[in-house]
Amino acid sequence: LTSSMLIKRNVAFPNDERDLYRYRNKIGLYYNWISETWNQSERDRHTFAGFTPEQVGKPDYFGVDCMVNADMLNYLALKKNQPPELCEYINEVIDKKLYPQCTFYYRSPYVFFAAIAGGVKNNGTQCLEPALPKIRQELISTARGDGTWSSNAFNNIMAVRALLFMDYRGDALNRAIDKIIESQMEDGGW
Repeated sequence: LTSSMLIKRNVAFPNDERDLYRYRNKIGLYYNWISETWNQSERDRHTFAGFTPEQVGKPDYFGVDCMVNADMLNYLALKKNQPPELCEYINEVIDKKLYPQCTFYYRSPYVFFAAIAGGVKNNGTQCLEPALPKIRQELISTARGDGTWSSNAFNNIMAVRALLFMDYRGDALNRAIDKIIESQMEDGGW
């Protein structure tokens, strides 16, 4: 994420792609960590999170994190590179609804949805455009009547962000924005 922000602000920094490529599995998906030691137990961490290889799609999807790969694709797209293996993986995660089991740390799909929709809108990840109608439909169909998706304000804000990135306009979004504004506390927090 830091490298993406530096690129967007035209800040020069050493090319880090070669270093990042070292932390991929055999089909080119990125591990969570930029560490030889930590990545050796990536499969163990996925198991520890309570998942089995059958729950994450293809065997090579076990031990990698979909959010990390979405972030990497967003970064690489800024450098005019959209590795097909990342595009295929993320589109399949959306198509087969392999979330939230595709990530250890983001236990709700809304951050993932916002990363994908934001990447298409702001970073040029055109290879993820097929996922957008599915994300939009998932968000609209799971929106609660009170303008929320979750009891967690951050999740609701990320769902709204995803819809805004997709230029969605409609009742679900209007109710959600009203709910977010209504639930803000005096100190500015939620």
